[in-house]
Amino acid sequence: MPPARMTAPRRARPQQYFEIRYNVARPRIIIAALIAIVYVALVVGMSLIHFANTGNYLNLRLNIAQLSNWIIAIIGLLLAWGLWQRYAWAWWGGVAAAGFQLYRTVSWIVTHYSFSHLPGMHLLAITALLVAFLVLLLSPKAMASCNR
Repeated sequence: MPPARMTAPRRARPQQYFEIRYNVARPRIIIAALIAIVYVALVVGMSLIHFANTGNYLNLRLNIAQLSNWIIAIIGLLLAWGLWQRYAWAWWGGVAAAGFQLYRTVSWIVTHYSFSHLPGMHLLAITALLVAFLVLLLSPKAMASCNR
């Protein structure tokens, strides 16, 4: 009987390495895209919630006519679609937009509230969504998977 041949363990091919990294990072990108959609729904839907609570038609018309609501909706949905498709511009745009919105939100909370007078749950939810979005996007594997 011939002796057993000793072989070195097989190394992963470069394509397999990319597939392994892609499979790990893909859920992070999908969750970040879903967070972007929830953020848009929360920010734009606040005017509808306010209308449902007060019945103020004038306030609803003013909120729908505000350009900032439309810009947030368009950019947020465009970034969510781009992240879902793994475009690099969507990754960079998401990091920039979330960083800018987080800065605006936190600076507004700091100037208008204190520890004795905390902000409402909607502001805390928006801040938590932005932080979660940035944490998911800033992982190196998520950045590497957005390569189109």
